[in-house]
Amino acid sequence: MLVPLLSLLALFSAPQNTEDRVLVVGDSWSAYTVGYDSLNASFASFGHSEMRAIGSTTAISGSTAADWTTSSYQQRIVNALNVNPDIEVIHLTIGGNDFFAGWSVSMGASAETALFDEIADDVENVIDFIKAQDPDLQVLLSTYDYPNFDEMLAANPFYGFLLAAMGFPTPLELNTAAIRGQRQIGKRLVGADRVHVIHHFGLLHFLRGYANLGIAPRALPKPRQWGKGGKTPIAGGDFSLNGTPELMFDAIHLDSTGYFWVAQHCTALFYDAWFKAHP
Repeated sequence: MLVPLLSLLALFSAPQNTEDRVLVVGDSWSAYTVGYDSLNASFASFGHSEMRAIGSTTAISGSTAADWTTSSYQQRIVNALNVNPDIEVIHLTIGGNDFFAGWSVSMGASAETALFDEIADDVENVIDFIKAQDPDLQVLLSTYDYPNFDEMLAANPFYGFLLAAMGFPTPLELNTAAIRGQRQIGKRLVGADRVHVIHHFGLLHFLRGYANLGIAPRALPKPRQWGKGGKTPIAGGDFSLNGTPELMFDAIHLDSTGYFWVAQHCTALFYDAWFKAHP
């Protein structure tokens, strides 16, 4: 009940002069973030209830990074910015669907590198397009956490076909590949002007643990972010394990509490300081 309560508090306690300052763009992780009101609940919990995130027309379930390089998808961003001139941060989550559609456990290292380069090209293309719309517009690239193709398959049997298409990788194989992909994307973007990258892999292992395996909250390491000079981030949790089932809606999506904690991670690492500096 934590997140619905926080969402209601955010809605009823928000002052009349709220400002739509964040535009959520991307795939189903973005759509769930908007649907659960995760960022707004998080902003309110940090004392920023006047700051609002929107994204009903720009958070599209099933969309890929490649989709967002096309004119029809990019026009959604343009339209939203035109209607909401106070937007100053684009909260972007893309690339996950491209990974699941293109990666398999049997692909060699060179093929994997080529796939990740292609995804990175598309993500970079989208970010460059966004930055070109306004010289002050910021982009926050918010990444993913570990999936769970074991306990959570019953929630949506479709993901069984996706697991088969990837060659039935173990959690270790899948998670380490996803981490490699995010690092390859991040190398292109870390340190870039007006771009901020937040790395979530292992966040929910750290916060919640894994009760089914007797692992307590905060017993596993938290994810470490990109360091100065492009120092590679360190995945948190235990990447040989599935995602924490108590905080998941299905094999690849979190529940409302899970997305709230991802939003909290973003707020703690970026939005709190940003809103204080740009009231």
